[in-house]
Amino acid sequence: MGRILALDYGSKRVGLSISDDLKIIAQILEPNLSNDDKFFRNLLLIIKKYEIEKILVGHARSMKGNDEKAGEITKKFAEEIRKKTSIDTELVDERLSTVEAGHFLRQLGMKASVRKANIDNQSAQIILQQYLDSHRS
Repeated sequence: MGRILALDYGSKRVGLSISDDLKIIAQILEPNLSNDDKFFRNLLLIIKKYEIEKILVGHARSMKGNDEKAGEITKKFAEEIRKKTSIDTELVDERLSTVEAGHFLRQLGMKASVRKANIDNQSAQIILQQYLDSHRS
């Protein structure tokens, strides 16, 4: 019984969140990954270490639900992950997850520079927790 990994794609870094073994709780996986030439090598290490069975990729969409440029980028990113890992990869709607993450981090009293470094992981956690809640039996 593997875990689920959620990714919040960014051009510079990718936020990470992982489920517990029972797929009830999403937790942030530190640190986020740099979106560079070492990304897939590091992702494969995480997949092996945590026995990942499914990867969720936050799908950027407009408020009307349409794909825009960012949505096309996340689709290509998810497809590349699927090809390089052979793991079930699913796009999930991430609308407002970054906004929600920003509000949460502000409520914690984090300075803007600290929020910026943590917002991708917090967004990934929100994406994964919403997915887990909606798929609970």
